[in-house]
Amino acid sequence: MKGLLLPSKLLLAELSGKVILWIGDTDGKTAQRLKQEGRHGVFAMADVEPITAWLEHLFDRESSGREIEPKATREVREESVRKWEALLRQ
Repeated sequence: MKGLLLPSKLLLAELSGKVILWIGDTDGKTAQRLKQEGRHGVFAMADVEPITAWLEHLFDRESSGREIEPKATREVREESVRKWEALLRQ
């Protein structure tokens, strides 16, 4: 999927409120933002075992205590609105 995930598609994924699994550049701006939120998985391509463990933990609700149901956040919605408004002004 390298190069196919446009920022607008990522914003839609974030707006869904679901947890995102990011595989690729872990030092980029997007990866750092996802890491900072603390609930998304951010991994390099070679991190096969850590990705597997993260996915198993994510879907084991009893051990993870995480909800995997969509919960869109106001912050993500507001960021999306700001970006779309900026595009419309251009």
